[in-house]
Amino acid sequence: MSRTKKLFAALIAVIMILSVLPVAAAPAVFGGSEKVHVYTDEENAILDNGVLADIQAVKNASALKKGGIEKMKEADYIALIPEVIKKIESSDTYVKGTLQQNGNFLVWMTTVGIPCCFDPRMEAELHNTEDAPTPAEIAAVEAEAEALLDKVTELRGGSPTSKNIGLIQPYWESSSSYNDSSFLNYSPKYKTTWQNLYNATGGQGIRYSMSNATVDNIASTMVQCGLVIFDSHGTTDYSGSNEDYTSRANSSYLCLITNSGVTSTDTAAHTGTYGTYYDCIKGSGYAYVNGQCIANHMSGSAPHSMLYMGICLGMSTDRMFAPLRDKGVEVVYGYSQSVTFTGELKSIQSIMAYIQQGMEAGAAIEQSQTDLGCQWDPAYPNYTETQAKNNKVAFPVVASSEDTYPGHGNVDCVLTAHSTWTLFGESYTVTATSNNTSWGTVSVSGTTITASPKTGYYAAGYTVTSGTATVVQNGNTFTVTPSSDCTVRINFAAKTQYTVNFVASGTAQGSQTAYSGDAITLPSSVNVNPDGWTFKGWVANQVAETTDKPTFYNAGASYTVTANATLYALYTRIEEGTGAAGYQLVDTIENGGKYIIVDSTSTSGTSGYAVGNTIVANSHYLNAVSVTINSDETCTVSSSNEAKVVWVAASSGSGWTFFNEAVSKYMGLDSSEYLYPSSTPLAWAYTVDQFLDNQTDSEGYYYLSYDSTNGRYTTSKNGNAIDLYQYLTGGTTYYTTDPVAVTPNEYTVTFKDWDGTVLKAETVVEGGSATAPANPTREGYTFTGWDPANLNNITADTVFTAQYTINSYTLTINYVK
Repeated sequence: MSRTKKLFAALIAVIMILSVLPVAAAPAVFGGSEKVHVYTDEENAILDNGVLADIQAVKNASALKKGGIEKMKEADYIALIPEVIKKIESSDTYVKGTLQQNGNFLVWMTTVGIPCCFDPRMEAELHNTEDAPTPAEIAAVEAEAEALLDKVTELRGGSPTSKNIGLIQPYWESSSSYNDSSFLNYSPKYKTTWQNLYNATGGQGIRYSMSNATVDNIASTMVQCGLVIFDSHGTTDYSGSNEDYTSRANSSYLCLITNSGVTSTDTAAHTGTYGTYYDCIKGSGYAYVNGQCIANHMSGSAPHSMLYMGICLGMSTDRMFAPLRDKGVEVVYGYSQSVTFTGELKSIQSIMAYIQQGMEAGAAIEQSQTDLGCQWDPAYPNYTETQAKNNKVAFPVVASSEDTYPGHGNVDCVLTAHSTWTLFGESYTVTATSNNTSWGTVSVSGTTITASPKTGYYAAGYTVTSGTATVVQNGNTFTVTPSSDCTVRINFAAKTQYTVNFVASGTAQGSQTAYSGDAITLPSSVNVNPDGWTFKGWVANQVAETTDKPTFYNAGASYTVTANATLYALYTRIEEGTGAAGYQLVDTIENGGKYIIVDSTSTSGTSGYAVGNTIVANSHYLNAVSVTINSDETCTVSSSNEAKVVWVAASSGSGWTFFNEAVSKYMGLDSSEYLYPSSTPLAWAYTVDQFLDNQTDSEGYYYLSYDSTNGRYTTSKNGNAIDLYQYLTGGTTYYTTDPVAVTPNEYTVTFKDWDGTVLKAETVVEGGSATAPANPTREGYTFTGWDPANLNNITADTVFTAQYTINSYTLTINYVK
């Protein structure tokens, strides 16, 4: 044993730090009640062969130049500090982020939980005298180290500052509603584990499932919860064929069934060792997100929490956990490979049961593996370690301030978990007050404050009036991370009230008053409706007649009030015959009209989805067919698909049926199933939820719903509103806020007899029908009709001529003899 270690052994009974020496690995490093630490073989190996040996080599190299270690002065050791720091930070035994420096004094943490220090003054004194340092000198070193170690211990182990427990379950909701049946018997037990945990902490249970498990909600959960569980599928970006994908992937991902909230920043391309990768892989109705993507959406730091990833491949790379560790997550548990449902369920139930009992995370993981009989996926307890590795069995991997990630491509290994993190730490009381209870009241649940503003007021911010804490505001919810008992005052303030006036073609249509930030419902109709024009919605500025579609708010839509404003009614009309024939967006249905029915979320210049005539399920003719939505409010469909999406409307008196001539089938099961319009012209929808209005088929399904996850219309109830595009022989749409009633064209219709005699003349408006006179007579002839025969849809001056057939007679001759 070296002289330095001997000296350390002599002083360890009173927990002193000397030179490059390890400090007893205990939650409280200093204090006379601490016991002498007995080093394990693993810890001695670190002392002999780890970063301490690297630093000793640096000292020895310098000593050779000085003529011996006894010739080294304090200034010589000070000169070595940059190289010492370099050796510390490059060592496999160093816990990243734990190095603390005060002047020339260094303290850091090793991967087995042993704090170490380097003190140039003590180094010089130890190697230049056979006497031990004086008590005063030791006390000075102790005080300096204690201050730095306080910072180190904040970065390792410890406990969360939040009692809330989070659960993310994108693929399962209940026994009767799940996205992936593989989770049917698996995820309910996760939910029970989650409930047991938040009941034990006394915090809130925050859970998001199915399409509610968005990246924003996951990020919010990471900020609010002391322990978060991912119960989902996991994947990597690996695309090779023969290589080991755990060593070839650039990133690991959590799989979601929604891409809501994903931004262009999330989907930007990055260059990794094995090619291009993304923080989010976004698809139609799904997203795969890594830790960086989640971290980008977090409004604050995690509360020194634990993340348990019950997903495949979550730790196959460091891009799932490392960004979240940087945001304050203390310990992350996951798997190197694809893990079995049954094996992972055994692991989480065992590990969380021990954590719930107050056991340290590392000890809970180690004890769980002992109980389950192996240190890999417990579905394979009879495998040897070699068999587990060869068969790509999932190995647990832990990353924390006390557990070093084994490294890319080295994740299939038996781990020893060291994390001293516990679920239950020092508890602080959060008290909330209101700056004015007549403006708003507050309530507290654990470390979450909920503000309840009175009408006309809002939660404008907060003030920590006693104690210390950080607070994150999200609307009326305040998430508090206390570092002592604290009081937080919620500051309510009065909202500004604004008036929105409505004008239709110069005529006032009333007004609505609301507070700033509140939403109003725009009027769905107006009392000024000039002939030839259709009310469409509301615009912020007056619009002269134009064919350029302005930006507008739909009638009946929600409008957020931010200032006094005047909104003007926008009108449209379609002038037929002046544009190309095609499918034009319309506001009403005509009997016998031909329509393409399109998902209303389809935007201009993009592909949309039209309702097709092919069976989806249970004889429902509702598949989705791709169409293009144009900026001039027309819809374009390829000639090969046109017959699939054109539906002929027929009025039932109270609703409309839609019939597809190509397959002779109705939209529903039969012609008695109707489509009813809502009060908003273009929102043919099911009440306020934007599904079709009040229609069920004989099997109990709402029909004509659009499933964005699968990119088709289905018979389920998760759809969008629809738009109707009618086939017109040619039309141009005009927009204005100042419509002038359109006078229809009038045409002269003349009825003439066979000899040119005018029997009747009348004026008919364009598109109207002519009224024939009484049928004329002609001796020896029978009247048969008019030429032309169709008296409807008059579009020009027209002459109708009476048509006859000559009578024939039978002549009988009788002869008289």
